[in-house]
Amino acid sequence: MACDYETEAMGKFLLPSQPDEGNFTSRAAYKAAMKVYQHDHTCVMEVHKWWKQGEQIEDACWEAEAARTRAAAKRSAGRLKSSPGNIVASMRSSGGGGWYVHQVLQALYHKR
Repeated sequence: MACDYETEAMGKFLLPSQPDEGNFTSRAAYKAAMKVYQHDHTCVMEVHKWWKQGEQIEDACWEAEAARTRAAAKRSAGRLKSSPGNIVASMRSSGGGGWYVHQVLQALYHKR
């Protein structure tokens, strides 16, 4: 499954706004604000990275489950076609099965 995790993560985990140097009167205040910004930015990017990895793992698990389900359905369909006592197989071999279905229904009705 192709997902654009980068775009989705950017929408989920918004990055903090970078401080504008022109809004600060002292250089020390700007440096302190930049230090906080850099820390917050790093934390958001770390969460962003972990979230993407989790989504990719979850998608891989769903794809594997879907593949297992498809394989089981295929095996089950193969067994249905090849079972000797299968009504569908008997109907196909008898050339239509109208008579066979009638016989089965009669047998079921008379068992009551």
